Amino acid sequence: MSVYFPLEAKTSVVGDGEGFIAITQTPPKGGDEVVVWLSVHQFQEIWNHEKRLIAEAYGEEDPT
Repeated sequence: MSVYFPLEAKTSVVGDGEGFIAITQTPPKGGDEVVVWLSVHQFQEIWNHEKRLIAEAYGEEDPT
């Protein structure tokens, strides 16, 4: 199942069937597409630190 996000920046998240996840973005006003490849383990680590990363994004202190 692929995930597509609204046009903040055109984004798709897709598994490749071989243990990797590709996050692809195109800037909303055009420009070069950027692809970031993550292993499933890397993606899980990001997910495990979700609350801290969101707090950092908003300039808040670590909630843990």
